[in-house]
Amino acid sequence: MAALEKDALDNQIENFKYATSLIKLILAVTAVVIFMFSRHAFIFFSAAILPAITVIFSDKGTHKCASATICTFNLMGVTPYLRELWHAHSIDDAAREIISDPIAWLMIYSTAFVGFLIYITLPAIIAQMYVAKANIRIATLVGHRNRICTEWDIKLEEETKEESF
Repeated sequence: MAALEKDALDNQIENFKYATSLIKLILAVTAVVIFMFSRHAFIFFSAAILPAITVIFSDKGTHKCASATICTFNLMGVTPYLRELWHAHSIDDAAREIISDPIAWLMIYSTAFVGFLIYITLPAIIAQMYVAKANIRIATLVGHRNRICTEWDIKLEEETKEESF
């Protein structure tokens, strides 16, 4: 049973590494395509994905969770502006307009920051949920044990360490 769980966990880790690599590949291909169309659009895209570039080079974790989360959110923040560039009559003019728009930069960097907040807070929240669920299960099992001991007239002489939680 433990071997199956370890294999499943290893499979999930490999899938996550694959997803992280895919996100990085999407960023790189997008940058190359944008570079072929417009120098101004490439400058915009390069500046817009600075949070993603920074986290890619600074993420030392084996799973690269920070890279996957922050890069994905950064890409989500850039995508509406890439769409504007795609639909514009002049990509260079649209890129210059977006570069000079502080609201665009606020939106792009805010989404990357939301990704960072999710990366920081979500694991702790999920861990607390698992701890709470385990504590409820422990309390239920202790209650069942006490009920059975009462029914069978068994006296418990010492408390176990698990009950002190």
